[in-house]
Amino acid sequence: EQLEALRHTTCTNVEEVAASVDFSQRDKDPYPTIWYDTKIDYDRKCYVVFPSATDRKTYRLESLTAEEFSARDKTTTFLTHHNACGVCSQLQDLNTYMVKTDLTTPVRRCGLKFWSNKLRCLEEIGFTKECARI
Repeated sequence: EQLEALRHTTCTNVEEVAASVDFSQRDKDPYPTIWYDTKIDYDRKCYVVFPSATDRKTYRLESLTAEEFSARDKTTTFLTHHNACGVCSQLQDLNTYMVKTDLTTPVRRCGLKFWSNKLRCLEEIGFTKECARI
């Protein structure tokens, strides 16, 4: 029940997160030409920050250092994963990773489809449109 509730929340800073990982141009390939040149900030972790302890309908994603997190309100700020946030860090995407025990088979099936159908297929699995593009 709690996991299902994650699917019905709204990230209010998706564009900001996308820009932080150089994914703001939707028609541009998000992967660098030289794959091993990908920059990962290992000093930050991804947190969900709710507006208040009782409002869980919207949230922001924030990549914080341990020092920055220590100054935050622990009733509204929750760790989602290590390393900086990305477009697949939204709670709907994390819910999909947690609920679907085998993503290999359905994602491979989606990969065989044409581009527009591929995106729709990935969204039907449960991914957000931003994550499906990656």
